[in-house]
Amino acid sequence: LEYSARNNPIQFLINRLFKLHTYANGQSTNSYTFYYKDVLEVLSNPFVEPFVKANEMANTIKSDNFTFISHRKLFELQKETKSDLFNLIFEQWPSDALLALDRISDILLLIKARLGNDTDADRITLAFVYEIFKVINKLKNYFSIAESANSLKNLYAVYKQVIDSAEVSFEGEPLTGMQIMGILESRTLDFEHVIFTSV
Repeated sequence: LEYSARNNPIQFLINRLFKLHTYANGQSTNSYTFYYKDVLEVLSNPFVEPFVKANEMANTIKSDNFTFISHRKLFELQKETKSDLFNLIFEQWPSDALLALDRISDILLLIKARLGNDTDADRITLAFVYEIFKVINKLKNYFSIAESANSLKNLYAVYKQVIDSAEVSFEGEPLTGMQIMGILESRTLDFEHVIFTSV
């Protein structure tokens, strides 16, 4: 059974990072400024929040009524706890697509390193991280050839199209536990209990 790669927290994080940095790159060259809603959404992502003490920072942003926040100010708010993940996420992204893809790859590898392999939830998350990583590698190959389209805006547009078609394959053991399959896969099999979620 395959599941769309676009509906998971890792993809939501990467998508929000693109929005965050394309907005900041589109502003004046003097200051690298983020919109506060984008910052709050990144900080509240389940793969970011536990590692960067995001609650304290989010409360400060809300209580001080920041609408736009420079990346320098963001680093001042984070100065008490140093985090590699925070640095990779909020440091200024280059407008070059290949360098931005390298930054995303580094973020995905850091998230992968912090995940365990103990629970089913961790293994599912690792499958999503792997699929997004494969998409990023495909984009690296494409943008290394198509140098004329080498900008962050073009990268984000292509990423949205590619991620819509990406799917994560799940494999299960049919003899133990529950087996999830599509309607065509199950047409000639006999089961004691069948649950349809949608048809």
